[in-house]
Amino acid sequence: MVYFGASIKSSGISHEANRNAARRKRWKNDAPERETMKSETQKIIYQRLRTALEARLARAFDIDPKELPGLPLCDIMSLLFALFGDTNSMGGCGSTAGAIIALIGRELFWETPKPEQPTSTAVH
Repeated sequence: MVYFGASIKSSGISHEANRNAARRKRWKNDAPERETMKSETQKIIYQRLRTALEARLARAFDIDPKELPGLPLCDIMSLLFALFGDTNSMGGCGSTAGAIIALIGRELFWETPKPEQPTSTAVH
């Protein structure tokens, strides 16, 4: 095929395969992180995202959000996409993950929350 006087040869890799490879790469390694964003701001955004997504997941199962196990934010997002997602309705799981990582960073996205320690009310 000749395009603007240059010959373009088929590489044998489909456009769809290239696009999927780019999505996987963006999901795993290359999602942009905002270096100018303060870590405190990231933690606030993380906590608000976690609260909203946990509430949505709890409503899906008709339970209290406190009854959910301590899942990483990435797992909660994936579960919600599996339950309610459609390639056209949510913009894609990879795109959503990339946006969240851009806001809060990879570490918080994959971090498993530590269980809350019950406060002791025993009187000595």
